[in-house]
Amino acid sequence: MKTFPPRSLSRLVVAGCLVAAAGCSGAPHTRYEEASRPSLVSERYNDTDLRTVAEAMVNSLIQHPVIRDAVRPPILMVGTVTNRTDQHLDVKSLTDMIRTALLKTGRVQAVDETARGELAAEYDYQSSGYVDPNQKKGPGKQASQDFHLRGDISSITDRGPGVQVNYMKFTMQLTDLNTNLIVWTDQKEIKKVTERPGVGW
Repeated sequence: MKTFPPRSLSRLVVAGCLVAAAGCSGAPHTRYEEASRPSLVSERYNDTDLRTVAEAMVNSLIQHPVIRDAVRPPILMVGTVTNRTDQHLDVKSLTDMIRTALLKTGRVQAVDETARGELAAEYDYQSSGYVDPNQKKGPGKQASQDFHLRGDISSITDRGPGVQVNYMKFTMQLTDLNTNLIVWTDQKEIKKVTERPGVGW
């Protein structure tokens, strides 16, 4: 039977432990998935929830008579979505989803409030003499929006022994700029129930 000196034996034990630890930890495995595929990793709200909300709001809005029966595609501005939850949500991504989906329907037109400062600077440049006067653009011809679209997100979290319920409510409304009347509003609710048997929160 082969024997090892104490020092060699200790080195073998350490090496074996390192190999075992590496085998247990394993290398992370990353894969591609369709972005539209639902994901449910935890009880927190995620991209699937935002996509679900955006689709529900767009489908509801374009079926409303104020949009569906319009003689010409009305011009709207997708305004602010206020996050009243205790969780960070990418509301900019949500409004981008809604604006993109609405424009793809061909039922509406949209103005971009975020570009106003850049456009004003460009008007100044084009009036500076560097641009051909016959081609320059200037203020006074921008389209005026007919409606303003905005929303709110609120949530309630309820916990009990081994269970947690996360409830989110998303509300949007469309306001007529001429009358300040809300001409359309709708809500989308999402509830997630997470159970952890034998584990407290």
